[in-house]
Amino acid sequence: MAKMLTFRFLSLTAAVLVFLVGCQPTKDEARIGQTIAKAAGVEITIHELRHGLGSVKTTPESERRFLESMVDQTVIAKKAVEDGVDKEPNVVMALAAARRAILAQTYAEKTVGKTPQPTEVEMKQYYDNNPELFGKRRVYAFMDIGVPTNVASLEKIRAVLKDTKSLEQLRKQLGAQATDLPIRQRVNPAEELPPEVRKAFSALKVGGVGIVALPNQTQVLELKAVEEVPVPFNAAKGAVQRLMVDELRRDRLEKMVVGLRKDAKVEYFGTFAQPAVVKNP
Repeated sequence: MAKMLTFRFLSLTAAVLVFLVGCQPTKDEARIGQTIAKAAGVEITIHELRHGLGSVKTTPESERRFLESMVDQTVIAKKAVEDGVDKEPNVVMALAAARRAILAQTYAEKTVGKTPQPTEVEMKQYYDNNPELFGKRRVYAFMDIGVPTNVASLEKIRAVLKDTKSLEQLRKQLGAQATDLPIRQRVNPAEELPPEVRKAFSALKVGGVGIVALPNQTQVLELKAVEEVPVPFNAAKGAVQRLMVDELRRDRLEKMVVGLRKDAKVEYFGTFAQPAVVKNP
């Protein structure tokens, strides 16, 4: 029994958040939702169960196990509300962040919508215009480390890299907080890398170190080797199509955000009164 409880408790957090964000359903809502369980007076519906399981292929046994985890989550969440946990500042902020992220992602997906598939002619043109991805495709062997912004600022990382081109030395010189940061060894073809990383590598020679500034961390890359492995158009069609669709979706999303920011009233205060635009080095 103890082992089963341990397994079921692994996924408590998500459903606790859902419970705290939402409200207890009315009797009409429960009837429409086909109640399958009730815990601490809170109905759990078949629709909630299916939503939690997503598109995963299930069996009666796996559905029952998941339902039991929802019961665990519900009784704990109910007790948390009774004890005022939902009023604690860090919980309020976490719930607000989760709600904001879900709403933004859902709206973005609906607005961007289905992206039209490129034609054969468009794919061939894209293939010819991006030789580093296909005709002169590059495969990169490199090491990288992600340094959270609370461990070291971008300026500090730049200063350290003036004296060393080794990620091991970088980690040591950043201090105790960085000693446990993993250094990963990777081999990836260009088409599998994010545009920011490809751009960084295009400016590096073997042995060089590049930086990609991300919102929550700085990714430091040490280029170990580059090999040219061309791929013919017919073999590259799948990758070409995927990249073109991804770029079109990203472009549509960026235009949507620009339009929304233009129409919205955005103000900055205090030390953020004049926000700096962070660009990748």
